Amino acid sequence: ANSIELNRVIVAGGEATAITDKRLFLANVMVGLDDAKTATPTKNQVYIATDTEKLYICFVDDTWDQVIPYPNTVTKTGDFTAGKIVKISNASGIVEQGTNTDIEVAESVTKKHEHDNKTELDKITIGDHDVKTDNPHTVTKTQVDLGNVENLKVKLDATSAPTVNDDVNEGYSVGSQWIDVNSLRAYLCFDNEEGAAVWKEITVPAE
Repeated sequence: ANSIELNRVIVAGGEATAITDKRLFLANVMVGLDDAKTATPTKNQVYIATDTEKLYICFVDDTWDQVIPYPNTVTKTGDFTAGKIVKISNASGIVEQGTNTDIEVAESVTKKHEHDNKTELDKITIGDHDVKTDNPHTVTKTQVDLGNVENLKVKLDATSAPTVNDDVNEGYSVGSQWIDVNSLRAYLCFDNEEGAAVWKEITVPAE
């Protein structure tokens, strides 16, 4: 039988009285499967569902007023590992229980989102696009208002005059400038032919 052991009871307005038998039998406590409980309980009836581990209490006739998940024990499924959230079990009434066994946090954070055109999406890798120097978007000079600006190599820290070998192979073009910081002279390229570059001094005489 289900019972609670008591050492003494205090009667309202009286002294504490020892109880010889020390047991109080609870006739209204029933134990069984959840589906087997009555749908119309009586006042003060208690039902313990062993399969669902729930405690039902009736305070008013014909209704279960309170349902308590009596284990109050939260368990996990699987091992806790870096980058994973594992399923919480037996947590009804304690925490909201999820539906998936494992959620790969690393995949959801670091991997690319799904996309209809995944081939194009895979061309973009986080971390490398900002260091590209090959103009991946094919932006033209005109689009950025530089249509009249020539892309000419200049030498602003030379320590001597240019030679015939400062040519197309070195990246110089007709119109390239050369500044000799030692002699304070300036030169302009008129021909960038390989091995036969022509540079002319354009230094403005000091007044």
